[in-house]
Amino acid sequence: MNIQLWYLVALAGLGTPVLAQTESVAAEVAAFVDEVPADPALVARYMTHVTFLGSPFLGGRLPGTEGMEIAKDYMQYYLAQAGLQPGAEGPEGPTWRQPFALAGRHELQRVGLTLADGTELEAREDFSVPGWGGFGRVEGPVVFVGYAVESGPEGYDYQGFPEAVDLTGKVALMLRFEPMNAEGRSAFGARRWSSAAGFEDKFRALTQRGASAVLVVNTPGADDSRTKRLSHEVSWSNNLTEQPVLLVSPETANRILAQAGQATTIEALTQEANEHGVVRDLGTRLTVDCEGESRGVMAENVLGVLPGKGTLANEVVIIGAHLDHLGMGGFGSRDNELRGKAVHPGADDNATGCSALILLAESLGAAYADMPDETPARTILFAAFSAEESGLNGARHYTREPVYPLDQTSLMINFDMIGRIEKRRLSASCLSTGDGLQAFVEGLATRTPLTLVADAGVQPASDHWTFVQAKVPSVFMSMDGIHNDYHTTRDTVDRIQPEDALWATLWVHELALEAALRPEKFPFVEPQMQARRAPAGPTVRLGVSVAAAPDTQGVVFSNIVEASSAARAGLQEGDVLVRWQGEAVTGLEAWRTSLMKLKPGDEVTLTVMRDGHAIECKTTMDAAR
Repeated sequence: MNIQLWYLVALAGLGTPVLAQTESVAAEVAAFVDEVPADPALVARYMTHVTFLGSPFLGGRLPGTEGMEIAKDYMQYYLAQAGLQPGAEGPEGPTWRQPFALAGRHELQRVGLTLADGTELEAREDFSVPGWGGFGRVEGPVVFVGYAVESGPEGYDYQGFPEAVDLTGKVALMLRFEPMNAEGRSAFGARRWSSAAGFEDKFRALTQRGASAVLVVNTPGADDSRTKRLSHEVSWSNNLTEQPVLLVSPETANRILAQAGQATTIEALTQEANEHGVVRDLGTRLTVDCEGESRGVMAENVLGVLPGKGTLANEVVIIGAHLDHLGMGGFGSRDNELRGKAVHPGADDNATGCSALILLAESLGAAYADMPDETPARTILFAAFSAEESGLNGARHYTREPVYPLDQTSLMINFDMIGRIEKRRLSASCLSTGDGLQAFVEGLATRTPLTLVADAGVQPASDHWTFVQAKVPSVFMSMDGIHNDYHTTRDTVDRIQPEDALWATLWVHELALEAALRPEKFPFVEPQMQARRAPAGPTVRLGVSVAAAPDTQGVVFSNIVEASSAARAGLQEGDVLVRWQGEAVTGLEAWRTSLMKLKPGDEVTLTVMRDGHAIECKTTMDAAR
């Protein structure tokens, strides 16, 4: 029996394997693996790691914090316990850590935005400093640059800039996100936004054309709650560009246009930019003044290596997972009311992926130990990357300063969020990045009880993307979709589904070992791009904050939003929902699931308990924001 099938059978608790022909054993595993639960002892070991790394004690594992230091020590300890060797090279020899600098915390000393007539706009009301750029004082002409998207994805004829446009010394007024349809979502076929909406490529395009400062407009009409606020002086800065960057409201953009005597509005310019690229001198000047300092933070990737064998030892397979999360949610949080105020534990995102990394270090180490020394087997590098949440920084640093040559890196496998797999659907995407990679992955689908969703498309939303950019074939392992607790304070250990996460880990053992033993590499192929999938959640909202009732199976309402479905129903803070659409409410999660069946405009009937009395209400559901 080949070593990968032996490991699958042994770890699944199926008893002592009997030597047999590979094909017959594979058929046996495929036939009854669905009926066998994951080994409870392995499930417990997996959850031990998830529980520690996803604990609020670590404070959300933000780079530069004590919690992240503890998390790195934890990963290093268990990779070493698995028998790995230090995977990086330091000044004094092999080391477990690969350090790199992050921009760190913005500390503003002075900030201003002044119109040509001398009017000084108000920070936090008219504009903000979101932490996306650098510092400096710039005075120059203002140019509207639309969305600053270089070009649309394949199949979309959209060019953002005329040839040879020169923005040297100018202040670029840029729309947030990307060309939109009538619903305020991506015109490029994405559910909401595609990769074209990201800041990094936009800022690079403006820098290449000489822009000295950037004003980002919260795009009017966009179906995105982020346009409703001006985030100021974020605690964490990724410094995507060296130029000063301010975030301005649509009202501020219209003040700039009015002061310039322009007979148009930002709403009209947005409509034009939705159709085609727009670069237009506005005939006015602005002064942007943003002075302060960014106190840098040294982050570290934790790297461990399992040396290869035989003629393939100089080639490498990388298995990675990001160790960091959002800390207190000062950036990236989807909990608007708790942003920057509460720990975002990141149990699924991505304590689950790093826990899988530890188990794979143990299992693959054992598999290699059983191989004869002359067996051709690639080196396997285990990487717990840092600062993924702030811009894939750790993985990007590795691809810029790789420990092993990228042209000798056969495959990168990236874990991100495997702890909340729904309907037993495990996503393996990015498969268009290697010639033969999709067929290879699909050929292993029978070796897991999970339903493998093999996807050619590439989502640029996790660390594998930096390897794709570096022309390394990659596989992205995740749940099929994104759950509602993504990037919230609710991403906690108690919601993890460990058995399916363990099955995902066991299957990646198969994938990694087959890839390490495969005689040929996967030639790199330019990938098929797809939009990042939005959180899988209801399309409606009631307009309340909710919590499980402490003494009943109902749901407690609070923070009734004005003019919402809840407000129209006459709901009050403290009401306890006990019936929904005629059915008893058995708990918070069951009620949330029932919301998935509704669409905007549907009428609902609900019963709440208020001061000991049952009150029946009706309302129509609003669209989710």
